[in-house]
Amino acid sequence: MRSEERAELKYYCSKASEPIFRAWLQSRTPKFRMHHPARWVYNIYFDDLDQTAYWESISGSTDRRKFRLRWYADQYPSRLSVEIKEKRGNLTRKSAQEVTLESELPRRLCALRKLVASMEVFRKLDWPQGLFPSMANCYFREYFLEFETGVRMTLDHHIRASELIDKTRLPSNTAELLRSGFVVEFKFDTQLNSFVRELLSDIPLRRQRFSKYCEGLRRRS
Repeated sequence: MRSEERAELKYYCSKASEPIFRAWLQSRTPKFRMHHPARWVYNIYFDDLDQTAYWESISGSTDRRKFRLRWYADQYPSRLSVEIKEKRGNLTRKSAQEVTLESELPRRLCALRKLVASMEVFRKLDWPQGLFPSMANCYFREYFLEFETGVRMTLDHHIRASELIDKTRLPSNTAELLRSGFVVEFKFDTQLNSFVRELLSDIPLRRQRFSKYCEGLRRRS
């Protein structure tokens, strides 16, 4: 099982601001360089009947958790990641365990819930009982790394989502959450706080809270 604790900063970049942001990115010293080919990321989020994870995030609770299945277009279905993302104050901890599937995930949500309940990995990660699939999303992600310090940056484009509440099957279509622009996220060790603040002091973007999970439920397709 992989587990990491990190700080995260999110920004929104509009289509009009993209050339200015890309120019800023090229001007940085040290440089951010692409460290993985861009690819589609897919998630299925789980929540309880009271939608606790949703409401904790909406309210800005400093102590909250999200539960999801994640996979990548270039690895599915051979590799799937079961994840818990925890927020504790200004820190984020992500615990993940890879699993291997013999076939694609079932599209019927009742079958998906049974599959989740039968996996030993969910018990190892301490998933609560009674979670159900609540939202599916996907986005196209670019990956960058500042190799000297390990600061990571991702750019998420074409963010699409569909809520699953009261549905019986995974949808074949999703609604676009951002019709233009993309989300920029920096992820780094907490010991680098001062370095990152200085690095981003003149970034031509505005900080913005953007929960893909919450936005996907808020704009129900």
